[in-house]
Amino acid sequence: MTVITQNNHFSHIKSIVLKVMIMALLTSPLFVKAESVSLGYFTLAPHIFQDKDGNAVGPLPEFLNKHIGPAMGVTFKLVNMPLARILKEMERGELPGGALFGCTQDRTVTYNYPVHSFYSMQPVIAVLKSSPLDEISLPANLKKLSIGYVTDAIISLYMKNNQIEFLNLSGNNTWQRNVKMLLEGRLDAVYSPAEINMMHAANNVNVLDKIKIIRLPEAPIKLYSLFSNDKAFDKLNLATKYDKAFKQVNGAHVYKSLLSHWEGKLISEKIFKSKVE
Repeated sequence: MTVITQNNHFSHIKSIVLKVMIMALLTSPLFVKAESVSLGYFTLAPHIFQDKDGNAVGPLPEFLNKHIGPAMGVTFKLVNMPLARILKEMERGELPGGALFGCTQDRTVTYNYPVHSFYSMQPVIAVLKSSPLDEISLPANLKKLSIGYVTDAIISLYMKNNQIEFLNLSGNNTWQRNVKMLLEGRLDAVYSPAEINMMHAANNVNVLDKIKIIRLPEAPIKLYSLFSNDKAFDKLNLATKYDKAFKQVNGAHVYKSLLSHWEGKLISEKIFKSKVE
């Protein structure tokens, strides 16, 4: 092979390598516009809530937008709507997913859960400081009470197995509205599957010092981002991509760190530690 032929051969190889490198670069997440995926959310502070401008804020939006989304190659559009509506729109194939939901056996049939949960929440009830109730040892302690809750929200096994009945609210700001009804004497108690959510709701309406928050005698419930099982979203493969991204970014560690930061912003350190630890 002559020198000229060799040079032409190497030039051809370099040209091919350069084209491959350029193609790889152009198809990387830095150059490809990420697909936008809408996630419905209801407020469950401190995980996710709205700022004064109506934007979704908290550790969960930060987790999804800055960590999980980029690793999945998607951008998330967080849309505030009532809890029941999110579930219905996912079931009908009108909404790709929801930012946060607890897991129940019924829901696993209808919706697509990823393997990884980002948080475990402790079910509680809140009563007035004047209430004689200090702990829940028997279902009978609860069956005589009018207990406020949220339409279509998850019910923990203890409450479900013992057929505890609720007076359900729908719409927005349901947690704060229930706490206000408790203070007004229109409810005997308020239920939440998430202790820190109950604390924040009470703190938000400045009545944390007027209530008692009592843990229910059961294990914590895992909290997930949830995706539609409708065939309209099969190609997106969201749950599988979410799990891969969660593992890639060490999601459990990242979310714990973000939550700790936001708790400090929302509830004073003194109050939080005395109530939760």
